[in-house]
Amino acid sequence: MSVVVKSIDASTKSVTDIVKKQQGDILGFQNQKPPDSSIRQTATVDIRVPQEKLETTLDALAKLGSVQNRGLTAEDVTTKLVDSEARLKNLRKSEEMVLKIMERSGSVADVLKAAQELSNIRESIEQIDAQLKSLRNQVAYSTINLTLEAAVSAQQEPEPSLSLRVQETWGKATHSVGELTLGLFALSIWMLAYSPYFLVIGAGIYGFNRFKKQHSAAKVPEAKPPAVN
Repeated sequence: MSVVVKSIDASTKSVTDIVKKQQGDILGFQNQKPPDSSIRQTATVDIRVPQEKLETTLDALAKLGSVQNRGLTAEDVTTKLVDSEARLKNLRKSEEMVLKIMERSGSVADVLKAAQELSNIRESIEQIDAQLKSLRNQVAYSTINLTLEAAVSAQQEPEPSLSLRVQETWGKATHSVGELTLGLFALSIWMLAYSPYFLVIGAGIYGFNRFKKQHSAAKVPEAKPPAVN
C-alpha cells in the first residue's frame, strides 16, 4: 500500500498506534529524507499483523491520507504444510526405531552407527520443525509493506520581507564598519610598535639621498669666466 500524507513524522506515529491496536508488530522502518527541497520525503514501514486483522489494519492505514495504490498477494502453503507434516511424522517413527535398536545389546560399532543415524534424524526433525513453524506463522500473520509519501516537497523557507532585508543589510554594514575600525586600530598599534624601525629606515634613506646629492654636486666643474680681448 502506498499512501500520500501531509506529514511523514505524524503519520509514522499514527502507524505505530494502529499496529499496536491491531496486536501487530513493526518489522522494519526506513525514512528517506530528501537531500534538497525539490524531492518529496518518503518512508517505508514493514508491518506484521494477525491474519484476521489484515482488512481492518489496511482500512485504518488508508485513512492516513490519499491511497495511491493497494495490492494484495496470497500464497497457498497448504501443500507445503501437508508435505512437511508427513515428513516430520516419518522422521519421528525412524527416531523411535533407532532408539529401540540402541537399547539392544550389540557391538560398539553398531551402537556408534545407530547413534550417528539418530543424530542425522534429529537434525532433519529440527529443520522440518522450523519450516513448519515458519509456514504456520505465514498462515497466522499477514505482512504489509506500507509506503508513506509526503504530499508536497520539503517546505522552502519563505523570502524575507523588505524591512527584514533592510534590517539585515544595516546589521551587516554596521558590523563591517566595526570590523574596519578594529582593523585600523590594530594597524595603528602595529605601526606604533615598529615606529623605531621606521625612523631608522627613514633616517638611512634621508642620509643616503643627501650624500648622493653632495657627491653629485662635487663632480660638476666650476664655470670659467669669459676671456677678455
